[in-house]
Amino acid sequence: VFTRLREHQSGVAAYSSVLALWLARGQCWQYGDHRTAPESRLVAANLNLDGAEMKRSEGSQYYISRKRKLLRNDEKWLLRIRGSLIKRYGEAFADEILPNVREELGKTLAEAPYIGGGRNVWTPVIISAVKLIAFHRVMRTNGKTVEETADVVCEATEDFYSSYSSLRLWALRKLLFSAPARWYFKRQALRSQKREYEDDWVLDFESGKGEDFVVRFEMHECGECNFYKAQGVEELSRYCNFFDVLTSQHLGLGLVMDSHLGSGDKRCVFRFKQGRQTEVPPNLKSFIAAR
Repeated sequence: VFTRLREHQSGVAAYSSVLALWLARGQCWQYGDHRTAPESRLVAANLNLDGAEMKRSEGSQYYISRKRKLLRNDEKWLLRIRGSLIKRYGEAFADEILPNVREELGKTLAEAPYIGGGRNVWTPVIISAVKLIAFHRVMRTNGKTVEETADVVCEATEDFYSSYSSLRLWALRKLLFSAPARWYFKRQALRSQKREYEDDWVLDFESGKGEDFVVRFEMHECGECNFYKAQGVEELSRYCNFFDVLTSQHLGLGLVMDSHLGSGDKRCVFRFKQGRQTEVPPNLKSFIAAR
């Protein structure tokens, strides 16, 4: 179920993939097996690369070895994007730009930063950001604004969640608030604080107990925003939290965002409480209705 979520969608919502990673005990991921990373380290050592160059070599090996599968998954996402484009701009426009989006996907994937591969729960967010970057570049070339890009992607995400039964959404909510998920997030937060990869997230994680149980993420650095900036599409950062909000609405995660790096704040603070109404932050009210 979690693999399906990340196959089709884009955005910053790593919480929608954590249990898939945990259940696989860190060995496998929908994008491939992270055990190729030691192999790429061996190659880098043989080439006498320094630390930074070694990480770039790892990244190249990681994404290139998965390119075919990643692009195949992108086709499923593009089908929903096409439907949203047709509603707004007509079939001719959709069919005109989608081949360019496919071409841009391959180029952008080759430049994606390596942050640990399958060992890092945020890697799927980087891969999802590749889709947004590629799509927005083509939209921008065709005279569309970042707001129009966000609007199209938000509707495609709504369409994705509408295909899920209420039972499946309930099960996802229960899993995402489970003890294994909280344990895994805590572990990932501690790993991030080692700053092993310069393009990675850096965060703190807390969870409460009892009736006031709240799961809280505090992001000090955001790998997704950094990636957008490096790719010259920093304007996407303003709306990078759309997937978090839509996921929270459909699953009943009760997200409240106290601050958002992409909106100019010094950090991102996400607070989740099961069953609470999700608050739509100001930057997304033009695209997402309150519910």
